[in-house]
Amino acid sequence: MDFRLLKPQLCFARAVDKTPIAKGTIHSFSISAECVIHDRNLVLKPLKRWKTQYNYLSHALNDVPISWIANSSMKIWYFVCINSVTQEPIAKFAVNYWALKNLGNFYFEKSAGEIPDNLRDEVVVTGLTILYTMATRINNPIQLIGAVFAKPGKVEGEEGRPELELEDREQRGKVKTT
Repeated sequence: MDFRLLKPQLCFARAVDKTPIAKGTIHSFSISAECVIHDRNLVLKPLKRWKTQYNYLSHALNDVPISWIANSSMKIWYFVCINSVTQEPIAKFAVNYWALKNLGNFYFEKSAGEIPDNLRDEVVVTGLTILYTMATRINNPIQLIGAVFAKPGKVEGEEGRPELELEDREQRGKVKTT
């Protein structure tokens, strides 16, 4: 991670050969974030000012809108990556914010053979970028001012889709009927 005062960045590289995969940029004032994954730009746009809900258009899934929603307990912070069109979960990122060594794990809904490498890279990079964006938002009082002046909303191409909270979903990606 490259720490710059006004624009911190996360740099991601493959473990095997150290080739760069992506770069995530966290803004000091704005509550949105940006990623460059395999030389393609993604904008992580907040859906709400005061809740952890972000979305973006996925390059790995041919510009399908993807949403990240979150829920937390006293020990674990759950981030869930959802395909906004089908409302099916893609992955879950569980973060233990009391941990000293193993901070968190990604759990994909499909097996490793069924997930393309570019989708896996995109989910991991956006999930970690959102985690560090939220850590910055929690620890930076300037982010409160940024949240007040932010323009949250859906990315282009996702108008008219229903918004679901994490509690409104059943476990296997189906919408809870009431």
